[in-house]
Amino acid sequence: MEEIAEAGRGTAARLYGAHGWAAHHNSDAWAYTSPVGMGKGDPAWANWPMAGPWLCRALWDAYQFSGDRALLGRIWPLLRGAAEFLVDWLVERPDGSLGTSPSVSPENHFVAPDGEPRAAASSSAMDLALARDLFTIVISAADLLGEDGPLVRTVRRLQERLPSPVIGSRGEILEWEVERVEHEPSHRHISHLYPAYPGTETLTDAEMAAVGRSLDLRGPDSTGWSLAWKLALRARLRQPERVSELISLAFRPVPADRDESHTSFSGGLYPNLFSAHPPFQIDGNFGFTAALAECLLQSHSGPVVLLPALPSELPSGRVRGLLTRHAVRVDMEWSDGRLNRAVLCAPADLVVEVVYDDDRIRLALPADVAVEYKPG
Repeated sequence: MEEIAEAGRGTAARLYGAHGWAAHHNSDAWAYTSPVGMGKGDPAWANWPMAGPWLCRALWDAYQFSGDRALLGRIWPLLRGAAEFLVDWLVERPDGSLGTSPSVSPENHFVAPDGEPRAAASSSAMDLALARDLFTIVISAADLLGEDGPLVRTVRRLQERLPSPVIGSRGEILEWEVERVEHEPSHRHISHLYPAYPGTETLTDAEMAAVGRSLDLRGPDSTGWSLAWKLALRARLRQPERVSELISLAFRPVPADRDESHTSFSGGLYPNLFSAHPPFQIDGNFGFTAALAECLLQSHSGPVVLLPALPSELPSGRVRGLLTRHAVRVDMEWSDGRLNRAVLCAPADLVVEVVYDDDRIRLALPADVAVEYKPG
């Protein structure tokens, strides 16, 4: 990330006349940050300058789950640089709000008035979500570090002008700033649902319902990594029955000799347990473990939520060593679909709100002391 940010300063200045650092969707061991496609690639995948905010979410998660103040100090220049670029990249819209232009929703297309598929428009839902997310992260990090320079003050001011998600006529989250006809209604990418996962934005009940409606419209089946993202989203929506539907798709067997030119974007597992893309992407395997963890434990909204979306495939079991934000370690045991006990341990004195089903309590956690919680 530090090498990407260093290279990305030149990219931001050279391509956009912007401060800070910018990166696009594709990088490598040499910290490549420019667009790809040799000037001929489809903008849907070749020219997406929002990788900085996307990657900063991973940095912020790393800090929140570890509580490592030294790490926070190290990532602050990266967060700040990504925000500097975004401040220059955002444009004012006719209604006074802020947006992005040009803009794509990776790697999707809409139907243009001439009937042809197009990718470039303005202010995609994902761009706006990433902007809201990065500005929230920068403000939170600045508060922790005591930073209050001109950039932080600018970010606070601009954050108020970023639009919230828009709900369309079918009850879904709109993927672009206006309602458009989708070229591929069942497209594997669900970038417009970023606020719900991996983002941690506080959405209204109506917006969360629209996230679920968007998933319904896309349909459950997809390639392996997309199934994992949908699993995580259904977990955030606390819909264990929909999680089970996706698990069955993620675990279906795929023949090892499947033709790699096969164009069907359907997931499953090869005999060696690699997740099918086709031919293969590790995102499906790693993403599944992330989604399953989300079914068992959530902390993105503040409280520590236990077994929020336990699928029927796991009626009884136990888990050791899951972490919440604030680095609280959680061990759990459950049977017949109900939690028996949980043990929580924090690295520093902490009071957390624990939620299980209809049970909600505040639990004091002395540093390095295991505290047991039992429902009821």
